[in-house]
Amino acid sequence: MYLVNLTPHALNVYLPNDTERVGRVLRVRDGAQPVLTVPSSGFARVKEIVTPQQPISVEGVAIPVFAKGFAADIDGLPKPAQGTGYVVSFITAQAAGPRTDVYYPGEAVRNEAGDIVGSVGLSRI
Repeated sequence: MYLVNLTPHALNVYLPNDTERVGRVLRVRDGAQPVLTVPSSGFARVKEIVTPQQPISVEGVAIPVFAKGFAADIDGLPKPAQGTGYVVSFITAQAAGPRTDVYYPGEAVRNEAGDIVGSVGLSRI
């Protein structure tokens, strides 16, 4: 299969054995390298829809409230192509619905500084 990365950053995929759980954080093991790196080649996204709601009063201060949702259409996601998978954000994958060619990064893997450096595998809705 050929993967097209439609997230705004390179995708580094690690295997479960290349990681270790430290508390609630999944860290890359010393010396482990991604088994796959896919550079970004575009960006697929769904448009966020923000609708102002009635403010609430907290200790005499009017706090704005917004309803947030997402449009049904997806910008930048090609039609299915045989032998091709598309990696997108979780929200975009949700909007894509039952498509079996759409994936999103698996559980985030972090380095010692706490920065996300990749994911364990891929996920699908």
